[in-house]
Amino acid sequence: PDEKTGVWTRGTEKFILNKEEGPLFFHLVSKDRAGNLSREAACVRILIDREAAPPEMSSPTHPDQDRFYSVRDVQITLAPPQDLSGVEGYYYCVDTDPKTVPNPDLAQVTRATSEPRISLHSLEEGVWYCHVVTRDKAGNVGRRAAHYRIQIDTSVGPVRCRCLTEPEPSRWIHASEVQIEWEGSDEVSGIAGYYYIFDEEASTVPDPHRGTYTEKTRTTFEVRDDGI
Repeated sequence: PDEKTGVWTRGTEKFILNKEEGPLFFHLVSKDRAGNLSREAACVRILIDREAAPPEMSSPTHPDQDRFYSVRDVQITLAPPQDLSGVEGYYYCVDTDPKTVPNPDLAQVTRATSEPRISLHSLEEGVWYCHVVTRDKAGNVGRRAAHYRIQIDTSVGPVRCRCLTEPEPSRWIHASEVQIEWEGSDEVSGIAGYYYIFDEEASTVPDPHRGTYTEKTRTTFEVRDDGI
């Protein structure tokens, strides 16, 4: 600095920095009573980092946020944001509110590593949200959070079915066709469909390998032989 480009001062000054983030340099020369300026300037570098952006979130165990999963243990991977001072760690919490911003005094903490990850164990059925804010090496804690939705459903309700051809199961019938109707219930993710088998065993449990899949709630069977 010189008499044309510098700011003259005789004592302490307060400066307002108009730069949001990044490096700044403060340059200083002295002037003696004879009017001479020092030939070399003193210099101070100032590194400014005002904000910690949220990370990007993904999950190897629950990759689709619009899907329900039957697994209660969840792994969430964090991709660090771009940050001038670098990421020191993250604060996170889990609840049912999609917009929560973690409070550093109450939230869990995970440190920044080469592959930062959050492990959640034994979540109950329902829709959950994992919220994460970043803490950087300048001491900033993010004001904006990243949110990841986790949907868990580990059981399905019972199915009720009845014979429309003859509602009373103790009566014999002579019909060549039998019509069956059913209904199921699932309060968490809802019913996607059903598997059924028509045979002569009372204890058969249909599954994807042996049953026939349908999304309907009624079907008709042709009866060719006598029996139960």
